[in-house]
Amino acid sequence: MNLDHLRRFVAVAETLNFRQGAKRLGISQPPLSRSIVQLEEALGVRLLDRGTRGVSLTLAGRTLLAESARLLEHANLVERMTQRSTQSERLNVGFVSGVLHIPLPLRQFRARWPGVEVRTEELASGAQYEKMLNGELDVGFVVFDENPRPNLAVKVMERSRLALAIPSGWPQAKRKSIALAELADVPMVMAGRGANPPFLSAFELRCRAAGFSPNIAHQANQVFSILKLVAFGAGIGLVPETASAHEVQGVRLVPIADDAFELTMTLAMIWMEGKLSPAVRSFVQMVGDVADERKGKKTAA
Repeated sequence: MNLDHLRRFVAVAETLNFRQGAKRLGISQPPLSRSIVQLEEALGVRLLDRGTRGVSLTLAGRTLLAESARLLEHANLVERMTQRSTQSERLNVGFVSGVLHIPLPLRQFRARWPGVEVRTEELASGAQYEKMLNGELDVGFVVFDENPRPNLAVKVMERSRLALAIPSGWPQAKRKSIALAELADVPMVMAGRGANPPFLSAFELRCRAAGFSPNIAHQANQVFSILKLVAFGAGIGLVPETASAHEVQGVRLVPIADDAFELTMTLAMIWMEGKLSPAVRSFVQMVGDVADERKGKKTAA
């Protein structure tokens, strides 16, 4: 039985209201509803009757609620004992700047695991893979290249189409879209090969199919750096559409018009499979909940 699911069930069972239960837990309703359904599926019983007049407990639901306080009290005791035993534990997290528009649950993790020191480091995706293999990194947030790696677990956080970042004073910035062929003689600002080789190779292939090789005049490994160089007028950058979250002045994002241009940038959380410490497992679960909630909101929209 998943304890997070049990805690969420108690919040609904005590309030008999999904909205109030979600407010108590500080989450939105969709992940709360999914947790209850998953708990019912795991137990093989219906815990709540959901009617037009509201929510009520079934007999199985009343039984589970009566036992939940004792179960959760014991679980909290075990959690506190585990936390006290990890006073010197450290969580090492690597990230690329492109992930920073996603709300990572660092504050919530520190509240649940006060004895665990959290260290974050901005690293290119390739460097994160190497450090993880060497045991120097517990969790990474990378631009994922879809290449399988032994013993590597992956949770996709977001997929974003690529767009052109253009200095707002340039004529192209007023366009609704731009075809690849129009970039033939334009200086470009792009990630270096060390940051994301498959991405660069795929883009170059698309350009050659359009009849030219891209003029990569400037290289920067992070999305924010590319946007700043574009704002300075260095050239046109290739960035994910989510780069708009950086709100760099002097830059406008313009879609690529080509129907065949389907390149996307995938942001993912990675960690090594196998025996994880309770703290690392908890962090991975928290981030997974954030990713699932964001996907749920996009689907609803």
